[in-house]
Amino acid sequence: MLKLLFLLASFCCVSALVEGIEGCGTRQVTVLRERKIYYTVPCAKGTFPIMVALHGLGSNGEVELLRYTDLAEQAMFILVAPDGVWGSYNAPECCGKARKRQLDEKKFFLDTIATIASITKVHSGKTVVTGFSNGAFLSMELARTTAVNLVAAAAMSGYNYGNNIQRSLPVLLHHSLDDGMVLSTGCCSGSRCAFGLDVNPQCVPTITWHSRWAAKNHCSAKKVLKHEFFPDNIDEAFECYRHDCKQATILCHHKNTRHLGWASHSIKFRVETHIVNFFKDEICKASGGLVLPPTKKLPKRCKCLNRAQGLYCSFHPDGPHMNFRK
Repeated sequence: MLKLLFLLASFCCVSALVEGIEGCGTRQVTVLRERKIYYTVPCAKGTFPIMVALHGLGSNGEVELLRYTDLAEQAMFILVAPDGVWGSYNAPECCGKARKRQLDEKKFFLDTIATIASITKVHSGKTVVTGFSNGAFLSMELARTTAVNLVAAAAMSGYNYGNNIQRSLPVLLHHSLDDGMVLSTGCCSGSRCAFGLDVNPQCVPTITWHSRWAAKNHCSAKKVLKHEFFPDNIDEAFECYRHDCKQATILCHHKNTRHLGWASHSIKFRVETHIVNFFKDEICKASGGLVLPPTKKLPKRCKCLNRAQGLYCSFHPDGPHMNFRK
């Protein structure tokens, strides 16, 4: 009898651990100011970072949710993907009706985080953002300003021009050199970019964007740029540029994938995986953890310091939302 009670108690505990909050592990939808917000929550106990994924022009949040669901689940992120207005966000360099109406996307972003945190009640206080195309412009605009509290930001096939960067922040940009819609040489008058981007007065190439963020992120100009290659399939290889920086400042150039959203599934998965792994590292460091490199026996992992606990060291005895970024 005691053995049976022990087994039942064990089953209950395991069940509670796996189930987490109601609706975990499935697509959920809420509405904020007539805009749908799609989200998923990990099926586990604890608190988790929020990863916001912003869609391209003419798309919607559900597309981005599908893009990152599996990776976010593995990373134990709360994944949030809000709709734009008429398929667009005001970035402000880009695009569509949201830009024409000058919508306040910063306020909507903050309200989105507050709404999801209130619904799920398991937000660790750490937030990251990524976006594709129009969403990429907005993710880099959110990175630029101190109005939004972020741990890191990433972008795919779109970027703002790195003007008036107000803070130091880890950033990552994936862009193809043959992108004919958002040119890697910049979009300005006469550049023939899509989405009305050629109205901008000055062309700013991706490499200039990288240099401007490198200056803000206290990068060493004396250090030679490092390169990362992924050469197992030459058609899918990309090259990443890094400085020796206080905050990660990474530009990854693809040679022949055009506007990355329409690249092959394997290329997109590789980029998406790179972005999620970048976020995992930065969230670990933001919580005062140490990112340990992979070994033959163990994958890359976050080692907690200063008595912190949890997957990303998000819990601390002296306060649940300790942030060690300066």
